[in-house]
Amino acid sequence: PDAPPYLLASAARVPGLSVDLTSPREDEIRIDRILKVVDIVMDRCEETVHSTSRSILCWLKSNHPHMPYSKPFTLVKHASSTTRYRLLLKKALAFCFRAYRMDAKHRERLVGVRFNKKLSGFLHAIWHHEDLANSPPTALGAYPIEDATRAQQQTEEMGEMRIEYEDMDMDGSVYEDLGEVDDDSEEEDDDSDISSASDDDNGDDGGDIFSPSYDKNEEGNLANGPEQGISLTTLAELVFGLSLALCTERLTDGQPSSTVLVYFSGILAFSEATNSFLNARAYTPYLSGLIYIQRLLFLERALPLRPYDSLKIERRPRFKQLRRLKQVHRRYMVMGSQSSFEEF
Repeated sequence: PDAPPYLLASAARVPGLSVDLTSPREDEIRIDRILKVVDIVMDRCEETVHSTSRSILCWLKSNHPHMPYSKPFTLVKHASSTTRYRLLLKKALAFCFRAYRMDAKHRERLVGVRFNKKLSGFLHAIWHHEDLANSPPTALGAYPIEDATRAQQQTEEMGEMRIEYEDMDMDGSVYEDLGEVDDDSEEEDDDSDISSASDDDNGDDGGDIFSPSYDKNEEGNLANGPEQGISLTTLAELVFGLSLALCTERLTDGQPSSTVLVYFSGILAFSEATNSFLNARAYTPYLSGLIYIQRLLFLERALPLRPYDSLKIERRPRFKQLRRLKQVHRRYMVMGSQSSFEEF
């Protein structure tokens, strides 16, 4: 693909920089290939929305810990809006990879961001993934389900890498912590009054009307869910994991600007054309887009239709889906959650 070098910093505009700092063509080609996978990942997120009940989507749109929003979260109607919002995520990931490839001293001085161990782990795993060198661009993100043998082989190869992720600093695990009871002991009592969207022992969260019915195993998980069509490669699962890691990065000293995603949102506020910051009217659509993308990612984290084996994320259970969503919702999506999402 045509991917010319990308100017990161101009010596004429940055004091102390003797030569222009660029991202080489080889890096830009690799970044371009990675970003093609984003559409595969987001297609799966949108598929999950289509198969999710209205009541769950009302909770997804709410920023209150104990009350759903009156209207459900919905996908944008126009393809141009979908493209524009996905482009924000692609720009954020491109920013991360370009910073990741910079010399550590230049990154610290010119960019001013530090990647925690979790983000660094995903960036390293994606950048050095064999599919980027060995697969055509059209095959990077997904492959037909009949190639499941290859998927299993890739998952097994990820085993050693997965162990490394388990040592990273997001609540003591990769993403498997949602299987545990939330630290908020008031969850069950406080939510029992909300009859419009609460779970009960029969699993009635409104999902049967709006989503397809699948058989379940003894644990209540889907036994023969939607496995047709497309299965993600481990590379695509890692891209999803990196995207989610950006949304769930912990705040340092309680400062939202310490997170990479909030820092990136500040870059979006600056107009190179006018050499000034955008006014509120021009900047708000960027924030709306970031909120939209994060909601899709959070729903996919909590209630995916299919498992993410390399990330140890199980597919959605048939019952008690709201309980599982709330563990993500309360931790990252409500007022006072001390998350980057709250900043937007």
